[in-house]
Amino acid sequence: TPTSNFQVLTISMYALEGLVPHVADTRAGTTITFKGQGFLNTSEVQCAFLLKSGAYHEVNATFLNKTALTCVAGEGSDDACLGRQVHVRMFRNQQLSANDVRLIRYPAPQLGSQQGSVAVVPGRGYM
Repeated sequence: TPTSNFQVLTISMYALEGLVPHVADTRAGTTITFKGQGFLNTSEVQCAFLLKSGAYHEVNATFLNKTALTCVAGEGSDDACLGRQVHVRMFRNQQLSANDVRLIRYPAPQLGSQQGSVAVVPGRGYM
């Protein structure tokens, strides 16, 4: 009797191409839109943010359409001038996307402190 050996491979064709905004606060909570192609509407879609330690902070993504996902960034550091890599994956057991898309992090300006406060005088050009 003839036997056949075959293997089924599933290939996900998607690409991460950019971020909006590409600069985010170092504190957690900035919603980032991941722009690309071929995104899937699954409950397993994740975004991964490279941390200073070299590990990734992975969060669940919200599917908007085949070209856009949103994710909320966790805390990040501002020590990398060129930013840190971000990636996506459509399924949890899948490798992260291969790209060089980066998110730049800066601390947001804050008015006031425990040592004193700063007042802004509109129209005067000074604080």
